[in-house]
Formats: sequence, structure tokens, C-alpha cells
Amino acid sequence: MKKYILFIYVILSVLALPACTKNTLYFTPEVTGYIYDSKTHKPLSNQSGDMGFNGRTDSDNAKVNLKSDGNFTIPAVTATYYFIKPDVKQYTNFPPEIF
Repeated sequence: MKKYILFIYVILSVLALPACTKNTLYFTPEVTGYIYDSKTHKPLSNQSGDMGFNGRTDSDNAKVNLKSDGNFTIPAVTATYYFIKPDVKQYTNFPPEIF
């Protein structure tokens, strides 16, 4: 009898493990690039501004700082969850434009 209870306990534990795993949904990719002056063709450096995906990037993640070589990175728009998937309808009706 103890073996059966132990077996059931092990099976239930194995089935519960996926609930402890953190999952990430990626709605947009991470974007990297360079910004150059159109007249001098030199990189803009040490500037900051707002860049992101239109309708998808929140204001906290829209801040972008240019490095000394004009390099910038726009972080990916993600949602994390453990067991129940979040509602993704808010991310489906926007065009993938960068502002």
C-alpha cells in the first residue's frame, strides 16, 4: 500500500512541475541599430529619446540611450507567466511599426 501512495505522490509531483516553470511570450523581437547624422554621416552619440513598437511598448521601456558609436537597442515586448497564459488580444491588432 505504501508503494502505491508513493507512486501516486511521485506522479502528482511530476505533473505539477510545469506550473513552477516560468514561460515567456515574445510579441516583438529585440531591435538593435545605429543612428547617423544625414549630413555628416557620423554616428549620433550620447543622445536619448523614445523608441519602441507602436502601441506595444510601454512608456517605461520606450527610453533609448545612444552609445558613443550611435548604437541603440529596443527591448522586446514580452509577457511572462507560470501556468495560465495571459490575454494576448491587446497585442494582436497593432501594426508592427517602430516609433
